[in-house]
Amino acid sequence: MAAEIPVRDLERAAAFYCGVLAFREQGHETENGRRVVLRLAKNGARMSLYEPGPTRPARDGKGTITLRVDDVRRMHRALKDQIPIEWGPVSYDDERREFAFHDPDGHLVLVQENPGGAPMLPDA
Repeated sequence: MAAEIPVRDLERAAAFYCGVLAFREQGHETENGRRVVLRLAKNGARMSLYEPGPTRPARDGKGTITLRVDDVRRMHRALKDQIPIEWGPVSYDDERREFAFHDPDGHLVLVQENPGGAPMLPDA
């Protein structure tokens, strides 16, 4: 899986995804000496952040990014003092646990415990 996420400010988004969520830069593309596309990865999960431009069309609306982890409560504790939490953590009857927050561009980031399955990302 590789998500492509439009952002208004690539450097701000990079600081959030790399600094707060511990993604690692895997490469980038530049135009006129500045980065306009940034490829990130963490434990097999990949995404590209990009600033819309002539060759990178803007997409309407906001997306939801789901990060599956081993322990939602631990991830929540690691993030709650760094970013505003939108809601949760909550537990459901099917044993699923999750919480959510928004990235700097308003995309919803849903952190979900994946009972019975392998996590996509290790806990923070």
